[in-house]
Amino acid sequence: MKRLNILVICGGTSPEADVSRQTGKALFDSCKRLGHNATLLDIPEIEFMKTPDMLERFDLVVVGYHGTLGEDGHIQAYLETVGIPFTGSGMMASSICMNKELTKRILEDIGIPTPPWSIIGINDNRTVIGEKISHLHYPLFVKPNSQGSTIGGSFVENSSSLLDALHLAFQYSRKAIVEEYISGRELAVGIVGETVLPALEIVPKGGLYDYKHKYQDGLTEYIVPANIPELVAASLKRDSWRAFTAIGCSGYARADIRYDGKRYYFLEINSLPGMTSHSLVPKAAAAIGMSFDNIAEKIIDEAINPRRRYVQ
Repeated sequence: MKRLNILVICGGTSPEADVSRQTGKALFDSCKRLGHNATLLDIPEIEFMKTPDMLERFDLVVVGYHGTLGEDGHIQAYLETVGIPFTGSGMMASSICMNKELTKRILEDIGIPTPPWSIIGINDNRTVIGEKISHLHYPLFVKPNSQGSTIGGSFVENSSSLLDALHLAFQYSRKAIVEEYISGRELAVGIVGETVLPALEIVPKGGLYDYKHKYQDGLTEYIVPANIPELVAASLKRDSWRAFTAIGCSGYARADIRYDGKRYYFLEINSLPGMTSHSLVPKAAAAIGMSFDNIAEKIIDEAINPRRRYVQ
């Protein structure tokens, strides 16, 4: 691969800004190791989109910007408009993955199981909320419709704590997903280019796999490949690829899944998974001999030689 002038963007002001900076720094370091001329830019809010002239000297933008603007299609739409190649999924797929409601509807449309769920709006009153969740059975999990890193999510054991959980979710999004909590094992399947990685099992040491368990050392065990039946593992890989292509993802992504020992349920698709020392995609890739730099090289190649997929 020829030497490229690469701009790595990260940071921002969303609740995921700190994780974004870790991802950005890891990708920046990898670009340098691969021999590229890389620049790391921690960008505040929308300022990045006010400087199109600055982009002209770069061959590629590596997107490490999690959360609002960076992961929801805004930056992707801007880069598509100005004609600058960038890593990861395009505007459409990014916006779909950030919207859990849309993701679930697409998964259901193509026959991939997802937990029974409902969407609650910030202005819905108690009566409407009760009607919308009447088909669901406790325990539930409540999370913002547009947020990552488990931020704003709550385990809800009974109706007495539902409104508090919704109130927390509404601090991050005007809609909340309420879904049945699937008791079982937490799995993730990563995709890099056209390689579907082996399923990885996440075993938090006490409690849920929340923000703290994701990013603090020693709180979570990761098993890869996951100790699940071969037929289940193969089916998970097939359905992960089906979801990836149906949504129109490119470059890399990750499916988050629960498995109860009999059946698996897709929770969401992450179009811009973390690339930190704690992140799941690098851990799964390492199990098949793919280094962090191998991942970065593949992501860059996919961006420079685009085969972007769009929803049919």
